[in-house]
Amino acid sequence: MHKKYTINALILVVIALISCDSSRNSQDSQSENPPASSGSIATYNNITYPLANKQANSGINITAASAYNTGPLFVDLMKSAQPFKRTETLKAGIEFDSNGYPLSLPDGLKVESYYLTGFKKGEIPEGLYTVLYDGEGELEFSNVDVVREEKGKYIIDISFPDDVSRLNHSVTIKATTPSGPIRNIRILMAGGICANDPLHHATSAAQCDEDFMSFSDHYGEIIYNPDMLRFLKDFSTVRYMDLMQTNNSIIRNWDDRPTLPNQTWTGLTLGNDLNYDAINDPDNWNGLFNFGEHKEGKINKLLRGGVPVEILVDLANRMEFNPWFCIPALASDDYTHNFASYVRDNLKPNLIAHIEYSNEIWGTALFSQGLYASEQGKKDGLTQTQWTGKRAEEVFKIWESVFGGTDHIYRILGGQAAVPVRTEETLYYNGAPKIKSIDAVAIGHYYADQNLVT
Repeated sequence: MHKKYTINALILVVIALISCDSSRNSQDSQSENPPASSGSIATYNNITYPLANKQANSGINITAASAYNTGPLFVDLMKSAQPFKRTETLKAGIEFDSNGYPLSLPDGLKVESYYLTGFKKGEIPEGLYTVLYDGEGELEFSNVDVVREEKGKYIIDISFPDDVSRLNHSVTIKATTPSGPIRNIRILMAGGICANDPLHHATSAAQCDEDFMSFSDHYGEIIYNPDMLRFLKDFSTVRYMDLMQTNNSIIRNWDDRPTLPNQTWTGLTLGNDLNYDAINDPDNWNGLFNFGEHKEGKINKLLRGGVPVEILVDLANRMEFNPWFCIPALASDDYTHNFASYVRDNLKPNLIAHIEYSNEIWGTALFSQGLYASEQGKKDGLTQTQWTGKRAEEVFKIWESVFGGTDHIYRILGGQAAVPVRTEETLYYNGAPKIKSIDAVAIGHYYADQNLVT
């Protein structure tokens, strides 16, 4: 059994929650038009999740879906893999479907995606992984042995040397049939779970009492790496900032959102030379690539992607924690309304939806959302932090309207511990106290550990 789960990129945030208004409206939730679904998640009635044993007021950030994490979040590794659709493949003239799979491959071209990067023995389960796909074509794999191949399916053996060598694993679409191109690739972990113990990895049915559920047969129900669930089980609140790819996000409209069928939930990176015209952006923040120094150079990327809202809500429901959503900086009122409507209609009623407008929007040195707020503030005669307060209040009001009050939402304003005046300016953006429009101010002190769970 796999015994250790490590998350290199996980940053624990000690959150200072300053309660500002403990009163809640008692209005019934409204039933406005729900958003259109981008798919549905299989029920998990056959899986018994343990009763919550939460530590009071304990919260944590969880890392983004990524091939670089030393602990996959999902049993389908393709959901945290590198996108096939990215700058170099688009520049090569390859056309993709709406989920990120190539519609065809010009002669001599192929597309590759890394799904495990820099792993060594003991960090993920070894054994026989099942690869499923729809369509017709040919796949090839790096650093694995192909045990069996049949139409729509490969069995691959992933193993690691006994030394400390780290390996990279990729899947390549070597050929695809234009009339029925390869799509919906699933790379499913070895083993499975016992249905009455979904927080531990089971290598085979021998470890279960007739209730073994293999990842290859039940990935639609299980979805999550059990090691990740075990890591999260004692937290009462989980912040989704990285899972939602909040930083540098250009998600604006509801149709821009990530969906369940997407090839990956890591996010499509758009550089300043491809697929995004910053100069002619409708909000005219054409200075985006010309100012805002990053510690490694200028900001040169924007992101569209992240984990779908369906997964975010489902994970919170299974593990009984309060989800903390970070609404993208560019999100329209319609996007915000639809997102809130889905949460209202699908989150367990005993859980509280925590809402924050973007992340660290008070700065300009690291992320594009600060630059966006600065540009928008200029239009309204406000400073960057003042405009942030104005927009945050608008976002909170939409959630209040959708939920019919504040009983089931918790409105959070992000602040900077090192420069408290920025928080003050955000709270008093128009000269009048706005403290009643929020429930908490959250500031972060950061530290990390490579081996948080055993």
